[in-house]
Amino acid sequence: MADFKVFSDTASGLNTSRKGLSRILDWIEQDQVKTVFITHKDRLSRFGFEFIERLCKEHGTDIVILESREDKNAQEELAEDLMSLIASFSGR
Repeated sequence: MADFKVFSDTASGLNTSRKGLSRILDWIEQDQVKTVFITHKDRLSRFGFEFIERLCKEHGTDIVILESREDKNAQEELAEDLMSLIASFSGR
């Protein structure tokens, strides 16, 4: 039976200082993670997902996205990103 660990953060996907994200990145760097399951791509990181994906590939870790949001057009994604940025900065 495979071991699994659930990491969760209540902070925004824009916040790169989240404890759960930091822990999972540490584990990936130590080659202790085979697969990362996430509900949506932007839940792991709103921006810079490609860097996390590259780190995972370098350490043999797969990322599985459970729910795709491909049905949104570029305008809807941009609007969501702008709203996330506004929400993040208004909370500071």
